[in-house]
Amino acid sequence: MSDIQIRDDARKALEEHAWQDAYEGLVSLRDREDLSGEDWQRLGEAAWWSAHPDESLEAFERAFATYTSEGNPRRAAAVAIRLAHEHADRMELALWNAWLKRAVRLLADQPECVEIGYLETSLVRSSFDRGAVDEASEHARRAQEIGARFDDPDLVAFGQVMQGAAMVFSGEVERGLGLVDEGTLAAVGGELTPYAAGSIYCITITVCRSVADYRRAGEWTTAAAGADRTDGVRKAPASGCRIERDRRGPIAPRRPGRRRGGVPCGASARL
Repeated sequence: MSDIQIRDDARKALEEHAWQDAYEGLVSLRDREDLSGEDWQRLGEAAWWSAHPDESLEAFERAFATYTSEGNPRRAAAVAIRLAHEHADRMELALWNAWLKRAVRLLADQPECVEIGYLETSLVRSSFDRGAVDEASEHARRAQEIGARFDDPDLVAFGQVMQGAAMVFSGEVERGLGLVDEGTLAAVGGELTPYAAGSIYCITITVCRSVADYRRAGEWTTAAAGADRTDGVRKAPASGCRIERDRRGPIAPRRPGRRRGGVPCGASARL
């Protein structure tokens, strides 16, 4: 089979969420010198979903380097944002900060674009890490606005749940949970990409836990597990979601974790 056919088949498999097939196809091409930034990014995505985390990081790094050499700072910044979050999830905070700063630099001179919206969601997480809840809320609001202008439902939903989380943490519990619910409805309703859907579900459960609203957490878990159309949530790999174990049984109270900067530690899983 030719490289072109392998590449086309792998891309189709990725679109159909046949993660392992996509990974096997794309990884067989990784020694080729003509892979584009998009090819490397797809390999990173396929590796992540098929539980090859180290290979995923390596592919995303190659995607960043290739987009940079192609003169595409916006796509390079998008990959830098993804790498920042991957390292943050591993608690590799120096690498999280370094990749985030790189994304900020790359987008500093760009006109408003969807990548800047995703940078705003990353700055939400950074603000929460410093306990700056009002600042986090403002970044989330900007993400929603940019998402609406560029017709990006993932970005709008991220902004909603993140702004809702900020409101919950600042004491506006009912209003905040209302925003979280609105964003999560898009996640379990099949309106978002798989990565966004799974991440938003994770945020929702940790926010619910932060206020001991286990009924609400249970309802969203049932909605995610029971609807055939919730492909993104249901196919999230266990290794990539800190609350995956709760989908296999009832949501139950846990002892509260230590607090950092005024925000429950568990609530920063995807914030």
